[in-house]
Amino acid sequence: MKALFILLAIASISSAAPLVHEGEVEGARYLILSPEKPNGKVLLLAHGYRPVDAPLSAQFKIDGTMETTLSNEGWVIASTSYRRNGWIIDDAFADLKALQEQVAKLHGKASRTYILGNSMGGQIAVLAAEGKLNVDGAIGIGSALQDYPKDEMSPLLKYSPKVPLILLINQEANRPMSETYFKKAGNEFAALWKVERKGHCNTSDREKLAAIHGLDDWLDGKDVARETDATEPIPEHPSTARISMTGSITHLSESWGNLTTSFVSDDLETLNAKLKDTLIVSAGDATEAVTLIQHYSLLPQGKGAAYLSPDGFLVLQINGGNLAKKLGVTSSDEVTISKK
Repeated sequence: MKALFILLAIASISSAAPLVHEGEVEGARYLILSPEKPNGKVLLLAHGYRPVDAPLSAQFKIDGTMETTLSNEGWVIASTSYRRNGWIIDDAFADLKALQEQVAKLHGKASRTYILGNSMGGQIAVLAAEGKLNVDGAIGIGSALQDYPKDEMSPLLKYSPKVPLILLINQEANRPMSETYFKKAGNEFAALWKVERKGHCNTSDREKLAAIHGLDDWLDGKDVARETDATEPIPEHPSTARISMTGSITHLSESWGNLTTSFVSDDLETLNAKLKDTLIVSAGDATEAVTLIQHYSLLPQGKGAAYLSPDGFLVLQINGGNLAKKLGVTSSDEVTISKK
């Protein structure tokens, strides 16, 4: 296998800033976030289903609360785009194994390796816990735990994890799948942590961190709840929007075109915007109507949504579409919101 390495320093005034390693193996892009002082622990990220024609991306929010906290603790965080998009379980495992090899080349053998996946990536995480990947623990968020009739779509679940597995689940359609898995698997190596918030994979960085640290405690022999309410309140943030309600894009999903913005709940109050109100999002001459909702998954495909993330910032997106392309914006642009 050939690997192309690109080493970039994250712009920071701190000498302890982590480094980003990017490259490609067998057509799969990867991104590895390396702390200044690694502690031997590695977190692998397994993304969910993406449209077949979407660009391959190993992107994750390297300066998010979860990523920053783990980096400061010495964790290595690594992701892969997989070699292709779609429902590609087997390819994903080949690419995750290649990702582990790249991490080992940079940092040597890991003392502990965990995998965190959402939706389809949640099934990948569960299968990893069942022995499909060499990991010490796994977290499945909104896991799509279906057994498909075609072998090429999904290996059959065994309902028998070999390492600690935390199923982190919201109030959504996939919830019964995780509840059924937990009931069949028992609590020796499985735990069901419920986030009582509507939406698919609608979990905050603090909730993910709690699960990651929970796995660490579990392996340390500490008592970890096997079934619990893991909901954290959405934090309040001071408004940074101007009177015109123009805010910045803080994160742009390359695969889906979703926009995380600097807008917060106080900005919505200033607009007197309430749930089910229509907001107009504009960038230059382009506009798009979105509905203020608890989560995008509560709207039909093709409809625009605006919702507060569990981390307290307004996300703008089209359910199943690409808002960034429609507005013609990049991650460095600003957007304006107003009530219809």
